[in-house]
Amino acid sequence: MTQMSPARPARRREARRDHTMAAPPSRGRLPWLLLLLPLLLQGCGFHLRGTGGDSAGGRLPAAISPVYIQGVATGDRLYPALAGALRAGGAGVTTDPAAAASRLLIDGRRSDRRVLSVDSRGKVLEYQLDEGLRFRLVTADGAERVKPQSIDVVQTYLSADVLVLGKAEEERTLRVGMYQRIADQLVRRLVAQLR
Repeated sequence: MTQMSPARPARRREARRDHTMAAPPSRGRLPWLLLLLPLLLQGCGFHLRGTGGDSAGGRLPAAISPVYIQGVATGDRLYPALAGALRAGGAGVTTDPAAAASRLLIDGRRSDRRVLSVDSRGKVLEYQLDEGLRFRLVTADGAERVKPQSIDVVQTYLSADVLVLGKAEEERTLRVGMYQRIADQLVRRLVAQLR
């Protein structure tokens, strides 16, 4: 067997000590990296949802503003999603039909909940939520700017063993998110078709 020289373990201890006592990595680079990250993400086409970075690549024309949303009551949970998406797209929104340059006509709304799966005892494990509507855009004098079309959004969720009130609140929250997705799709379609 070969024996280690006494100097060798000392070198290992010194190396360990030097490594643990080394200065921390330069913190001067961190601010620069944080500044460059958004630029890199923007360059690759990434956009946060609802920030206007849509695939249509534009904004709603000023000629349609202000828009009156017809067929959805202002107290309906869909209304703020539609109004917010229209504003984010560059259009004004009015609650006065006489002041509107355009009317967004919403009809054929659908809202459904179906059971997707049950366990061996008949207890519901999973639901599917469906939300949908038909829309078209007309000018103040009734000329059609965007032909009637449908938007449908589907969401599934697991039925957890929680209180009934908790399940109802979860479903409400999911539906609000679905309304936002519908509104975002609607505005993207308007932008694409009004170019």
